[in-house]
Amino acid sequence: MIARALRSISHHVGVFEAPGFDFHFSLAHDIIDGSVSGSFNYALEPMAKHMDAWKKHDVVEATRIWHSGLEYLHEFLYVPINRLHVRYKVAAWLRGFIPNPFMRPPLSRPRQSEVNTLKDRLIKCGISVIPDKDIKYVTSQLIP
Repeated sequence: MIARALRSISHHVGVFEAPGFDFHFSLAHDIIDGSVSGSFNYALEPMAKHMDAWKKHDVVEATRIWHSGLEYLHEFLYVPINRLHVRYKVAAWLRGFIPNPFMRPPLSRPRQSEVNTLKDRLIKCGISVIPDKDIKYVTSQLIP
């Protein structure tokens, strides 16, 4: 509703998407001009391919990319919302972009199940992750 209202204004107002799980809907409805999403920090490659497919009006390819694992990766990251930042940091760590997945207190430590699920979902999207030996070293400090 808000994006449609912004589109009705006589001058252009950019609509920037943030949550990665909304991209497919927003692209399909042509209500996105750009992004401020942190999802690019853990899923840049499939996100860019997904957006490129929409730009080319290739709905079949965009939907294939979305349903090949990107949708489930984002859903896990964003739900429940109180684990978002912990999971976001784990995903960026698994990509090898940051040295560890730990947030500063009072935020909690990641759970082993979160690391395992994010690793599996990143790989399903065709995204490379750090070697298992590096994961095992850090996960010895996680919540079981």
